[in-house]
Formats: sequence, structure tokens, C-alpha cells
Amino acid sequence: MSVIKPIGELFEVDSEGFFINPCDISLITSPWLEVVNLTKEAYLANIANDIHSIYVRGSVAKGTAVERNSDIDTFAIIKAGVTHVNTDWFSQFQSEMTEQSGFHTGVEMGVLSYDSVFDPQKRYSLQFMIKLQTACIHGENVANSIGNFKPGSYLTNDLFNFKKIVSKCLSTLQEISKKEDIEYLCSWIMKKIIRTGFLLVAERENSFSRDLYPCYKSFSKYYPTYEPQMRFALESAIVPVTDKLTLTKFISEFGQWLLCEIDALSLHS
Repeated sequence: MSVIKPIGELFEVDSEGFFINPCDISLITSPWLEVVNLTKEAYLANIANDIHSIYVRGSVAKGTAVERNSDIDTFAIIKAGVTHVNTDWFSQFQSEMTEQSGFHTGVEMGVLSYDSVFDPQKRYSLQFMIKLQTACIHGENVANSIGNFKPGSYLTNDLFNFKKIVSKCLSTLQEISKKEDIEYLCSWIMKKIIRTGFLLVAERENSFSRDLYPCYKSFSKYYPTYEPQMRFALESAIVPVTDKLTLTKFISEFGQWLLCEIDALSLHS
């Protein structure tokens, strides 16, 4: 039986052609909600005086999280003018959540400064992410102060980080030996590969998604010859491969092909 499930979708647009945020606090349900609430309480217990607002990002915020495959991605925006925030407590809390709740793959935590969010140079990175990929779970939602987005060439900006990602992954793969570390790295890089594949065709699709299945389907529509490789990436993101030689070969070969396509796209843009 295939491990691939048709979960997720491309972003919808409104009557004016602007992307619609598919995330909402009402879509965060049990058992994810309990961990989200504990995470919010932990932020407030440790750095309440510094916090402007708290967010959940991704599949949990969309109500499409898959048990034992999805993580709980959170971050806090820090008040304007705050220059230092203590995050030393993150790792202990994350370990506790992993031990107590085995249905998720981890709790991601982070902090962003209010000033950095509204830096004009972050329009198509941080602002895009907050506006369209998050649900606010505490405080004033800064997404309401961010302008709307239509499809455009800016969607491919992240493609040009892929070379560093592949290099870092291959280097890390040589250094680790624990099964759980290899599984984590495999799932992480395969998700990067799938989303990078989608970014190659994002302008042709005139849309956006970070959901793995629609990313795989969109890529395969334009690159049917490489559908088997992308299907392998999707399957390995769900059920990670632990053989380092298999991983190294796939990441090196398919990663290099993707890099060539990125270079070709750059030449024609």
C-alpha cells in the first residue's frame, strides 16, 4: 500500500487575484491543539514581557497535519526595541514535548524581531510567510498590517538557497550515524527537494504551496520523466530511508539535476 496520501492543496485566490491564507486558529484541533497550547504557555512563562504575538505555521495551522509525520512549527514576534531574548529554555521544552507526545515529529520554536518583520527587504520572505502560512494564537496579528500578495516571479526566490542546502545535507550525512538522526535528516532534505521542485514550476502554475502532495503533483505535471524521483522523495519524506549510501546517491544525483534546472531558470528569467 502506498504511503502517499493526497493531502494539501495549492493556494486559492480571491476575486481580485490575491492569495488566501488557508491557516486559521479554528483549524488547530486535538491532539495538536494541546501541544500548541502548552507551547504558547511556555513562551509566555519564559519571555512574556518581550512578546508581541505568537504564531503557528504550516500543516497544523491548516488542519492538515499528519500524525507521526508533521511537526509543530511555532515562533514569537518580539516587541519593537527589544534587542535580546533568552531562548536557552527552548531545547529542554522541545525535548519534553517529544517525550510526552509521540504523535508529532517535534516542536519548532523561534523568535523574530518586530523590526525585522517590517523591513521592506523582507516583503517576499518573512511578510509572505506570516501573511499566508500562519495562524496567530496570541497577541495582535501582524498579518493584518501586511499587504496582500498575488502570484509572481518572487515565488522562486528561495530556489537560489538550494545549493547550500544540498551541500550542508551531504556534509551532515557523512557525520551522523544514529538511526534517528539519519531519519530526521532524510525527512528534512526530502521536503526541501519536493518544495524546490514545485518552485521550478510555480510561475507556470501561477500559484504556491508548501504542502508536499500538491508540490509533487505540480512538479510531475511539467517534468513527467522525473516523476519517479520526486515520488521517491515524497515517500522518503513520509517513511525516511536510513541507508546512507542510498541517500547520498539520490541527493547527489537528483539534487544536481535540480540545480541545473535552477540555473536554466535563472538564465531565462
